Amino acid sequence: MRSFVFRRKPMITFNVKPYCLVPIVVVALIVSGCRTQEPASQEELAESATQETTASIRVLPTIYPTNTAVPSATPTYTRVPQSTPVPNTPVAFDQVAVDIRYFIPGLALDRRIQGNVANQIEVIDETTGESVIRRDQPGVLLELQQALSELELSEVPAGCDFCVQMEYELPLADLSESGWLNDVRLLASLENYTSVLLGPHFPEETIVGLRRSASPYHAAHTVGLTEDGQLFFWTAVDPEVTAPQPADETLLDLTEELANVNPASLAETYAASCPEGFGQETLYIRDEEEDKEISITCPELSLPTSLAPIYQTLEELVVDTMGDDLLERPATALPLDSLVYYRRDDGFQLNMFGDETAVAISPDGLSYTGTVTSTLMLSMTTSLIDSGGLALGVETLVEETDDSILFVRGEEGVYDAHWMERVPEELEEFLDWLEGVIARLAKEATSSRPEQTPSPEARATRSP
Repeated sequence: MRSFVFRRKPMITFNVKPYCLVPIVVVALIVSGCRTQEPASQEELAESATQETTASIRVLPTIYPTNTAVPSATPTYTRVPQSTPVPNTPVAFDQVAVDIRYFIPGLALDRRIQGNVANQIEVIDETTGESVIRRDQPGVLLELQQALSELELSEVPAGCDFCVQMEYELPLADLSESGWLNDVRLLASLENYTSVLLGPHFPEETIVGLRRSASPYHAAHTVGLTEDGQLFFWTAVDPEVTAPQPADETLLDLTEELANVNPASLAETYAASCPEGFGQETLYIRDEEEDKEISITCPELSLPTSLAPIYQTLEELVVDTMGDDLLERPATALPLDSLVYYRRDDGFQLNMFGDETAVAISPDGLSYTGTVTSTLMLSMTTSLIDSGGLALGVETLVEETDDSILFVRGEEGVYDAHWMERVPEELEEFLDWLEGVIARLAKEATSSRPEQTPSPEARATRSP
């Protein structure tokens, strides 16, 4: 048998380093990327679109019905909620949050303001023991706390009994101080707040006094006369009050005027429609049986014949004392010492005063002065009031109407009537008499033309 022997040829090997293969791989990738891609067939495109449509459809899971468990006859255990523990310490609503003492030793004025956590304020007159409580006062308490926390009191001068002194305490803020009050704003606020709630303060010996609240024309002030002839006066913004001064002549005038007053016949309030700027006022008259405090608004157009002279005397004292600190208030058609004011629809005016003086003013400013006897004037005013053609209480502002107007001051106050064309039947006879007075004054009295058209105040002033 013939045998074959295969001989292997020697292989040629290349000694290639690994890093030398990298360029070869890169070249191969570039060549393969540059090869033109053959377009897909129609069958392949259809199959691809079908796969995309199928993939975009969301298959919802099937929800199978479930069996509701039958309620068990055995009751289940319900956990009882644990209550929140409440502290045993109660809130001290009566705890004092603000305590203020406001006093003037020389006038025996001593008043206290106390506010508690419940926003309740009690105002106390330490001299008389009177007190007033106001609830739901958070705003007032907040303002007081803010003002007191920034307040600086001065040391009271030795022996200054007429200095306005103050003591305050804020227990919750651990603040307290005492001294001489010089802050004008707080001075006015404390005087007004205590006066509104407790009434004005008049020293114990006062026989007659007047307190006028703040207005655009003056600060709040109090004036009065004691039975031993001492005149006292102070404003709400004075850090130091002037000591009472002798007032002999004034005492004599007021004593005579008070003798004509029957306190029991006086009303508690006299008010009328007034020009802007007239504040609330209080007239005090001491009586053996009961002291009278009378509330007044617009005294010129509301006070009766018995009180008008008293008010006028006290007002003159205020004017003399305050001087330049007192601005002049708007004049009213009926001054305090006037008994009758009449204005026709053409603007002609007539004022008849208690001292028998009568003044007529024409529409063009000519003034005519004459006299009417007090007996005749008293008779006419009484008859006018009794006629029934006038209503008690002035509701007509002269500056706001062109109607004919008639004011008459009587024992109960000021009476008012006004009309456009037809004169009220009850007043026809008396208006004829008033027209006769105007005609007589224009004929007999001397006339003078003012430099300018007179204001209501000028119209109320008598000509010399």
